[in-house]
Amino acid sequence: FGGYVTVTLIIDNKRVANEERAREIGRLVLEEYPPARKKQVILITFVHGYNMVIASSHQSQTYRFKPEEL
Repeated sequence: FGGYVTVTLIIDNKRVANEERAREIGRLVLEEYPPARKKQVILITFVHGYNMVIASSHQSQTYRFKPEEL
């Protein structure tokens, strides 16, 4: 037992702070990828940003859950 599963989602709005949605994604990971139940941590990261020639901006938020918390 050990290790982690990480999921990074590129989102189209600035709501990177959304713990309940992160929990939903974590539960989906456990449902669709059963080996995740044996990991120590599941990391869910939301990323929003843009990169143009003259400007760029990025925001991200990572949530850390133990499988039994989901």
